[in-house]
Amino acid sequence: MIKRTVLALSLAATAMSSYAGSYTDTTLNNSFATAANINPYFTTAFSPDIGNTAGNNTSMDGPWVTISGQGNDASDYFSFDISQEGQRVTLDIDYTMDHPNNPYGFDAEVALWQQVDTDAYSLLDWNDDSSTSAGAGGSVHDFDSFQVLNAPAGHYIAGVSRFFNEPNDTGWSAESFIAGDRQYTLQVQVSPVPEPESYAMLLAGLGLIGAISRISRRRRIFG
Repeated sequence: MIKRTVLALSLAATAMSSYAGSYTDTTLNNSFATAANINPYFTTAFSPDIGNTAGNNTSMDGPWVTISGQGNDASDYFSFDISQEGQRVTLDIDYTMDHPNNPYGFDAEVALWQQVDTDAYSLLDWNDDSSTSAGAGGSVHDFDSFQVLNAPAGHYIAGVSRFFNEPNDTGWSAESFIAGDRQYTLQVQVSPVPEPESYAMLLAGLGLIGAISRISRRRRIFG
């Protein structure tokens, strides 16, 4: 009876630690085969820490999940699915390197793999360092990784490791482990790829604003 009660409390605590928009990594997800499934935790709510390369907030553009992870002397892997074409994946490390709220941060590295066969994956790309202007509010250090990749429908794995060497199609080598006392925050977002028309409309809008501004200045100068 006591064992059942302890087990029930343990399961309840685990369930409460992860909810829509948030996933607390408590599993030994140190390989593609044991990657933690984050599909149930995506949300479309607002978050100040979800953004694009220009630092603009994009949390309402597509589903995202915030992963709170801790090292287990290995690299961490997370699996998710994309069901629609014309999407892109954003991986953003936040509050991880030299931040007061995270005294146990480290120089992180992120990567994205796509499944190409039953037990085979292809590395799409990886990133070590990025600009603090990328990723909205949570990017506080140039060592906080950030990458955006177009991704067709399929099964994917996002990974986090300590910067040491480059990953390959099977993941990172054992030397790129995250020490057991290190902590990180990973943002994963899936959003539609902007249509070319959107860029054209944006440029046209900026041109119109510039023209109006020039006309306004002339009127002020010449009365």
